[in-house]
Amino acid sequence: MLDYRMQQRQLQKLVLTPKLRQSINILQMPTTELCAFINQQLVENPILESDSSDIDERDPAAEQEVEDRHDIDWHEYFADCSDLGYVRDSRGINIDEERIFEPPVRWTPTLYDQLISQLCTTVLDPTIARIGQCIIASLDRDGYLRSTVEEIAHACSTDTKLVRKALEIVQGLEPAGVASRDLKECLAIQLKRRDMDADLRRLCIRIVTRHLKDLASMTTNQLAKVLRVDLGSCQLAVDAIRSLNPRPALTLDPVADVAYVIPDVIVKEVDGDFVVVMNDSAMPRLRFNAAYARLARNGGGDVHTTKYLKEHLESAIWLVKSIEQRRNTIYRITERIVCRQRDFFVSGTKALKPMTLRDVADDLGIHESTVSRASAGKYVQTPRGTYELSFFFHSGVQSVAGEGVSSEAIKRLISEIIEAEDPRNPLSDLAITKKLQSQGIMVSRRTVAKYRESVGIPSSMGRRRYVHRP
Repeated sequence: MLDYRMQQRQLQKLVLTPKLRQSINILQMPTTELCAFINQQLVENPILESDSSDIDERDPAAEQEVEDRHDIDWHEYFADCSDLGYVRDSRGINIDEERIFEPPVRWTPTLYDQLISQLCTTVLDPTIARIGQCIIASLDRDGYLRSTVEEIAHACSTDTKLVRKALEIVQGLEPAGVASRDLKECLAIQLKRRDMDADLRRLCIRIVTRHLKDLASMTTNQLAKVLRVDLGSCQLAVDAIRSLNPRPALTLDPVADVAYVIPDVIVKEVDGDFVVVMNDSAMPRLRFNAAYARLARNGGGDVHTTKYLKEHLESAIWLVKSIEQRRNTIYRITERIVCRQRDFFVSGTKALKPMTLRDVADDLGIHESTVSRASAGKYVQTPRGTYELSFFFHSGVQSVAGEGVSSEAIKRLISEIIEAEDPRNPLSDLAITKKLQSQGIMVSRRTVAKYRESVGIPSSMGRRRYVHRP
């Protein structure tokens, strides 16, 4: 029988306040997302202002007390403008000068635009040109013609003979393989237009038109037996077919502008030592509106206005503290990475050591989830290139000398061993394991196979090259 009663219990649990949630979200935001969030806060919070705002819009009386507290030689301050993200060349001209005008919108021609342009310079007959335009308009994103010849003839009110003639002209346009009706026809058109040996072309077309399913399911030895050709010729044909583009129009599809990576932190080499510098120019600077801040502290308005300003002042203070906490956390994590992975910055990926989130968390006295949030999506610019901070966190194995070897370093060594092998007699995973063990890296064959597959290297059977016998 159920018994309902009221009782009191004392529990301890973590309660995430809205401010704490915002601080966690700011910590794990990449630079681009954080910049967008800051710009949104600049619109919503009247207390916040950007340092790049117009000076004429400020309140001179409100700014006077700030200027009195900070007596700065402004000529000397603006002479050194590297802190603002500007770099001067030898002539004293700003290299990264802020653009006054917005960049023009770039127009990218579509697949339809490019094919129509080629068709207009190729076809003179207006009837064939009209049918060709209808065919081009019927292509999908990959460049395939999904409509039948009869359907196009009915739409253009013409016969199928003219449609086939126009289709042949459209299939002769660039890129090769466009306006194909299936994969076999697409690959065959590309093979016919490729500069290659005639016998090899006939073998490739034979495989594409008759044994395309066998190519996907059989090994090279099995396919050579079915085709009754030598292994070398079969392998050359298979390599030629795999180099074709099954989606010819995909390269012409307009895409959005590339999102460039903005590093949060920069590692510079200075006199043989590596120095960590935060990339503060990547984000807008924030400051408080002195007039609104004074009204929020001292009052001077009605109750609702004062309450509104106080709430937004607290929100602005917490936002600035959260951004500063994010900056300090990323800086400290990068310092530990540079300290632990110094050999990487000197010698490259092969010198990368195993390092986990817990290692850095223990060094800094924080939780490893904080390290995970602060390193995900954050990039560091180094003399060796630009890397995500999470790139440096990898497990590894112990060497004979007792030192740890990172998994990325082992993958690099496996790639170098395979690049130096004889393609006619490739090394097996067991042979690669023995070579690594001879270098003092104690790994198993299963580990080598896992690392080899993770970098996209096929097995020894897939890497074997056969001698072509004409």
